[in-house]
Amino acid sequence: MRSFVVRGRKALESILVWIARRLGPWTVMTIVLAVGMAVLAALAKLTGEVYEEVAYENGTVHIDRPVLDFMLSMRAAWLTSVVNAYTHVGGKVGGVIVCLVLIVVLTFLMRSARPAVLLAAGALGSVCISIAGKEIVGRERPPRVDAIPPYEVSPSFPSGHTLSATAIMIVTAYLLVLWLSHTHARILAVLLCGTYAVTMGLSRVYLGHHWLTDVIAGFGVGAAWGVVVILAHQVFHTARRVRATRRLDSE
Repeated sequence: MRSFVVRGRKALESILVWIARRLGPWTVMTIVLAVGMAVLAALAKLTGEVYEEVAYENGTVHIDRPVLDFMLSMRAAWLTSVVNAYTHVGGKVGGVIVCLVLIVVLTFLMRSARPAVLLAAGALGSVCISIAGKEIVGRERPPRVDAIPPYEVSPSFPSGHTLSATAIMIVTAYLLVLWLSHTHARILAVLLCGTYAVTMGLSRVYLGHHWLTDVIAGFGVGAAWGVVVILAHQVFHTARRVRATRRLDSE
């Protein structure tokens, strides 16, 4: 088993070196991101089709209405105002601002362009996947009578707020884990990033803008895209490291 893993790693390194020598490590990372986005767009389509089949046959859809009713029973004027303001942080404008702030702060702290590249990839990719998933599935949102203004008009599945927040927070947690040196600080960073993503998703159900299953899909696809971005970064460094090692060996 060990020899199989070693041979697999060497084969991967050889492929990366071959591509990196001709196109460069940045191109290798771009290829991984492009392939990952294509796979996740297909996954979003498949998820929607499976949802349509499973939900109505096996009753999965019936968890959405009770959960929404539970959220409606929790509503209070002050809480609704807070949640409504909070959910805008993950919206089209707020999400961009959050991403830009993270890029500026982490770029300054890490003294590297890495946060700009990875967070931009995480944000742009999540938006593209969300748009594709919504258009493919075309699911209706909860009844407007149950929603808090301003109302949403785009399709419901998956939750774009949740998908983007999850992808961006996974990438942010990854960058912080790389930068921070203390274990407790790393754990705290991961917990804070996770809390932001989870609460952003739940806020969409509380406000009646999404069904619970929309949010669950957002968590899953967003997490997958975040992992793709991290994998692309690791592949980039592997290609650059191996390329540099081979160059030194040949000198």
